[in-house]
Amino acid sequence: MQTQKIQNPRGYIKFSSKVSLEELETFAQELASDQRFISIYIRKVSKDQFGIGFVSNVETPTQELSDIFFDEVKDIAYRKFGTGVAGWDMASSYILIK
Repeated sequence: MQTQKIQNPRGYIKFSSKVSLEELETFAQELASDQRFISIYIRKVSKDQFGIGFVSNVETPTQELSDIFFDEVKDIAYRKFGTGVAGWDMASSYILIK
């Protein structure tokens, strides 16, 4: 089996339960207009919280470039939702198995 290391950032931003699903749908649509994202989706991340997941097409060969991209995405979310942002999980690369 052949594997491939992918250098495109991906992850999700988790929101508190005070942020409605409708607000997240609107925000996800705003992010979708940015050509740097390959896909954007909303998923349940806990009993009463949702998150917006994404895969980008930004190649980040260094950790510094990944950090710059992630900081920008987090800043956009914080400006819109403030303390409604409950956390995030982002990775600069992953190993594709299948």
